[in-house]
Amino acid sequence: MHELKTSCGALAAEAAASAKSLIALRRRLHQYPEVGNQEYRTTALLKRELQRLGLKIVDGHAATGLWAELNTGREGPVIAIRTDIDALPVVEETGLPFASKIKGTMHACGHDAHMAVLIGVATMAATVTNLLHNWNGGPR
Repeated sequence: MHELKTSCGALAAEAAASAKSLIALRRRLHQYPEVGNQEYRTTALLKRELQRLGLKIVDGHAATGLWAELNTGREGPVIAIRTDIDALPVVEETGLPFASKIKGTMHACGHDAHMAVLIGVATMAATVTNLLHNWNGGPR
């Protein structure tokens, strides 16, 4: 039982620690929006974030966008999580300190938040996977 409480504490600590960086990521994505099929910078940023978490990037599917895998070392069902990454050809007039720096393009649709949530989910999934590998000698 002690190991479970420790693991849950580690998971909660990771979630809390990730909050500020996920907000910063969302704001960075918001500042540099790219319209459909031109999301090269966005794809590169997401790729770096997912690689940092230890996910395997599977390339070659499209010029923009990506597919990543988290190998848990366990057999069983697969969970897929996706997000849209494109922005809209809209002039931002919000006055926010992290407003779009790309004239005439904006994440007015919330995809910047969706991408940050996806990275948050990947962060927690990687944390759980690491905890399972370390708990009672590895995956079951």
